[in-house]
Amino acid sequence: MMWILFIIAFPVLSTKNLQVLIAASNKTPPNLLEELKHIGEIVHIDVFGKSDVFQSETMNDLSLILDATFDRSYIRLFDSYSTENHIPYISLSIPNAESWHPGRYTLTSPASEQLIKLYNLLETLNWDEFSLLYSSDPHDIEFCDLIKKKDKSKVNSFISYAKDITLEYADNLIKTMVKAKGIRKLLIIDSGSSLETIQTAIKNRNLIKKENYFIFITEDIKIINIEGALIMTTQGQENFESYNLYIKTILENVINNVYNESQDSDFFDVFENLEKVYPDNILKNCTLVNVQNQTWVEVGIWNNNLEIIKNITYPGGIDYVSQGQTVTPIRFSIANGTSELTTNEVFQVAAYWYYGASYAALRSNLLQEIPNFMIELFPTDCGNMYYDPNLYMKCFEPIHDKLGVVYLTSGWASGAFGNAMTLKSYNHFIPQITPTVQYELLGNKTLFPELLKLTVSLTENISTALYLMRAFSWNAANLFFSDDPIHYYIYPYILAYLENIKYVVANSEDKRIFPKNYTRDDFEKYKSFFLEAKNNRCRIFFIYSINFGYILEGLYDVGLRKGDVVIISADGTVIDAINTDIEEKYLKKRVELIEQTFVHSYKGWTGELGERLYKEISKRILAVTYMCMTYDAVTVAKESVKYLITTGNDYEDLALVAKTMRNIKTIGCLGNIYFDKNSNNRESGLFQLKQILKNETTNIWFYQDLAVIDKYSSNTLHFSTDIVWATNDASYPNNYRPKLDCPFDPYLRSFSKPGLFILWCISSLIILITIIANYFSYKHFKSDVIPILQARPPTISDNIFICNIFFSFFQLISLSPSNTYFKNAFKNLFTILSFNLINYFDITFSPFWICIYFLLGFSIIWIFISIIISKNLHSNFSRFFIFDKFKAFSQMFSPIIANLSLIPIIAMFLEVYLCNEGIGNNLSDSFVSRDCTTFCYEGLHLKISIGVCIILGIYVGLIVYLRTMWEKIQTSLNLATKQIYTGLFSIIQVIIVLLEVNLRVFEVRYAGISVSCCIFVLFMITLKIQPFNYDRLNRIWLVLLGIALWHSVVSIIFLEKKNFSAWLLCEYLGVVVIILVGGYFIKKAPFLLKNKSSLNIARLLLFQFGKVDQKYALESNVSRVDFTQRNSIYTLREL
Repeated sequence: MMWILFIIAFPVLSTKNLQVLIAASNKTPPNLLEELKHIGEIVHIDVFGKSDVFQSETMNDLSLILDATFDRSYIRLFDSYSTENHIPYISLSIPNAESWHPGRYTLTSPASEQLIKLYNLLETLNWDEFSLLYSSDPHDIEFCDLIKKKDKSKVNSFISYAKDITLEYADNLIKTMVKAKGIRKLLIIDSGSSLETIQTAIKNRNLIKKENYFIFITEDIKIINIEGALIMTTQGQENFESYNLYIKTILENVINNVYNESQDSDFFDVFENLEKVYPDNILKNCTLVNVQNQTWVEVGIWNNNLEIIKNITYPGGIDYVSQGQTVTPIRFSIANGTSELTTNEVFQVAAYWYYGASYAALRSNLLQEIPNFMIELFPTDCGNMYYDPNLYMKCFEPIHDKLGVVYLTSGWASGAFGNAMTLKSYNHFIPQITPTVQYELLGNKTLFPELLKLTVSLTENISTALYLMRAFSWNAANLFFSDDPIHYYIYPYILAYLENIKYVVANSEDKRIFPKNYTRDDFEKYKSFFLEAKNNRCRIFFIYSINFGYILEGLYDVGLRKGDVVIISADGTVIDAINTDIEEKYLKKRVELIEQTFVHSYKGWTGELGERLYKEISKRILAVTYMCMTYDAVTVAKESVKYLITTGNDYEDLALVAKTMRNIKTIGCLGNIYFDKNSNNRESGLFQLKQILKNETTNIWFYQDLAVIDKYSSNTLHFSTDIVWATNDASYPNNYRPKLDCPFDPYLRSFSKPGLFILWCISSLIILITIIANYFSYKHFKSDVIPILQARPPTISDNIFICNIFFSFFQLISLSPSNTYFKNAFKNLFTILSFNLINYFDITFSPFWICIYFLLGFSIIWIFISIIISKNLHSNFSRFFIFDKFKAFSQMFSPIIANLSLIPIIAMFLEVYLCNEGIGNNLSDSFVSRDCTTFCYEGLHLKISIGVCIILGIYVGLIVYLRTMWEKIQTSLNLATKQIYTGLFSIIQVIIVLLEVNLRVFEVRYAGISVSCCIFVLFMITLKIQPFNYDRLNRIWLVLLGIALWHSVVSIIFLEKKNFSAWLLCEYLGVVVIILVGGYFIKKAPFLLKNKSSLNIARLLLFQFGKVDQKYALESNVSRVDFTQRNSIYTLREL
């Protein structure tokens, strides 16, 4: 078609005598001259001969000049000639931005207009920022300067290169100045021939990808072959095979347009006709071309503004322009899949642990640790614990070339090994790092040069793990392993190490390895494994098994319980044994043994950075096991890539990335991280011991950091908190369990109702005796109480009377249920004040029976004393000094003993009948709670039970019966108690202690409720009866009862609710309120018992025992008469 136009135009030119001169230089492409030779005469000019050319005869009758020199230095010459000779010319050279001439016609608009069109394009595409790459061609430099003047703020960087740049320099330029800077929007201005070199470098550096954008401003669009690139150029090039043919066609069209314009006129003025056809002196409009599927498609044209006429496709096949500050993704692939290829198993823990890596990437991106870049995680799911070559090959087939620059491979040995071998099969080298794998083969640098481990060598790991055993002088252990590939591979290493350091493996070799599919259904088959471990009494167990939970159940089933074993493991997943959804009866067994288990692992969250990261991650997720290691897997990769970017290297050069990762030293949450030069292992690392504990408040199991192990420090084992031992006394256990105190396994203990039947009968009998004794006491000692209406000085008897009241208060407090907080603070204090020696000293076994024998002796002696005093038998021996003073002694101390011994004697004697546990269902299968070697109601226990029953009945009966007498015989006692209240108080005291002893074996809460109810009844009775003859004392006693009742209720509430602050507030706020209110009412009562200023307590004491003269007696005659009268009424002889 082009030739047809030329054939049509040529006769016209001839007819009109249109002479065209084509000026060429050494910069003119030869192919272009070949295309243009039919249009006019070609004249070659140079800087020295150009004047001669224009003065030659060839310039006669010239109609049009074509400037094909491609050299702007000739433009002024052509401008001058055009002006002088009124001859227009078409220039293929690019003039200066400010240069214009009426006779000059250019292919495209001036640079200033192109600048406007460029910014119109940038605005349409929403390019808020970009980088500018331009050649050293004067026109390109000039255009770049115009951009700088217009709006420099949008341009992140200006990058220039030589117009004859070599591929080597272009590659280095793109690598260091474009790729390493994370540039994603690039404007390239090049009117020369170096674009092909630049494009090759861009492709070689793998920059043709999604959300990378390129705009080219150039003359020849056919040079641009980057898929998705945009080209701002002259209109119509996409329809031609070459730029030269395009130029030729334009010239032919110009000549044809000039001819058409002049065909109606006899006068042929080319200058005038060109001006009519091209009034703007521009031959072609500007257009926007898009490279789509290796073709050039016009997608936009400029009129007043840019008009997009077709859809634009950008690199990567996308049809959008990312907005805002775009960053370059750096892909790290991550093996956080949960499925298995060979089984139907699912390992959620793999994804859970790798949350640390996800957070590391997220944090790095938020903090912009690598400016203009972001870490992109690409998940894979090709297995964890089992390696099948064929399945792995199939899984990696669609993704092996999409893994990015680093592969955060599996944290399981089989998975990491399988991933490495599969990628080798695909001949795909990619740096790999595993956070937790200990597999020694993967530490071989020769076999796996692409892989790194964040773990130290296995031997180093094992030696560190045994420091706990060394610290407590343990030198023997039972070993339990499973034969799965994840756990069994450690067994030969640990066995060899134990043998090397002369440690004893307590269980035999054929009873150490469980099959990987072992379950509780196989218990009978492997019961001998557990029995041998139990019978050798070695307390230390090193368990590293996939069926950890089932092994715990087996140990439980052969009779081992909390405190019988000390479990050490290097498996961070063991806590999952109690965090899984299993039946309660099986969970109970696991919970019994897993608490206080020691887990050996790498020390994470080290240093200031580690502590800060721990706080950050802990806010997002509760349990952070191994997340520090997965975090630092990203840290090593990120810091390596960051180093390469900073130094201007290609972060996608995988061999260079692998080398950098191996040699770099970084600081992460593990502390200092660097790798051994001769292996794939970390050079060294800190380790820590943790314990599995339960948060009683949240009911959540967790790992408690316990100690840091640093083999290369002067302080090898540094404890950060106290160890929680499962032993009863909370002391660290011996290597071997002691022989059992009881003649049966502890797990045989069970609740025994038959063993409690006798206790219930004895309790009922004591209540009956108390009621009967109280009835006869009321009948025999019935009397009225004279209230105190006048002030009197208190006697020692009065003080003792008041002390008895307070001791009764202490006894009520001691019988109340004790929650943890109160028990830790005060329980022992109130127990000793209540005189319950067995509870206070926690006496068991033989000492318990010695205590019972002592109590029996004390009770018998007290019974005889009570009979002697009540029958006034001591008067028969009054001539003897000791019996002469017996009366005074009994008046002083007998009431104290009687009042204070009732509750503790009953409580301690009832321990003989406390057979609430047994090993069977028969009465004789129960045993005494304080001596499991003594079975109840047979042999010696039967005899003791009968004796205690008789003595206790007499003792209680006499105390209740004579309680009023002990008060009345005190001649110096001003205070008195109403007899009916004394009886009721005795009954309530006995009922309280009986209910507490009987009900606490069932539920402490029930005992507490019963105690609270009894105290409340006693409070109401006291409020009603007003038992004492001194009103102020009545009010004091009511306040004490109120405190005891409040304490008992609060204790019941906080038996299960573990909240120290709430308990402290409730307990003490209530007590304070009761004291304040009660104190107010106490103050309102008259204070009648108060010392005179001259009263001497020492003399009063001497007077009590008759050692002073009459002058030391009370001065009031009335008072003496009262005492005399009181003594005459309640003389012992009349009893």
